[in-house]
Amino acid sequence: MKKENIIRETKDYNSFEFIDYNRNINQGHLKNITNSINQIGQINPISTFWNKKTKKYGIYDGQHRFLGVKTLQKAIKFIVYEDYKDDDLRDVNVVVKKLQITDWIKYYSVRNFQDYKLLSECIDQYQPTFSVSVIIQMFYKHSNNFTYTQALRKGTYKIDLEHGNFILKTCLRSYELTGNKDFLKQVYVRCFNKFYLQC
Repeated sequence: MKKENIIRETKDYNSFEFIDYNRNINQGHLKNITNSINQIGQINPISTFWNKKTKKYGIYDGQHRFLGVKTLQKAIKFIVYEDYKDDDLRDVNVVVKKLQITDWIKYYSVRNFQDYKLLSECIDQYQPTFSVSVIIQMFYKHSNNFTYTQALRKGTYKIDLEHGNFILKTCLRSYELTGNKDFLKQVYVRCFNKFYLQC
């Protein structure tokens, strides 16, 4: 990507927009960023591109800085990049701040990866009974090539609803019979996964 040689400044917050592909806002990180900006100012400008359709600057790196500056009602420093591509956002996020599992799910879901959309629906349905990582493992269509976390990041995660529902019901039934919450955790999901695959 090519970037301008100048850093722009503005207080027109409405001229910016977030991108669906970006990671979710981390409130703890936002608080730290805001405090830092309040004390020493905005050191690094946010990275943007001009969206011809919406006539706004899309923020692909620096959404926490943007919100921090906006909260403090200060002028936002930003740079405009040309030749922006969706994959640039993913690459920047991986380098700047390690993407969380839910960020990868969101990234691929908004790009219409159907398995990720289904996975997102399962997470919405079965949280907080099960953790996100347990649900992801539970519904993963197993591959000899990748672990479920590797597949998730590479965009190759495949969901197996039949498999997942079997593991889900087995875990819930075991918990109902014993009252042991460990049956809702990853260690037992792994055991039931092995049992299912050997059947």
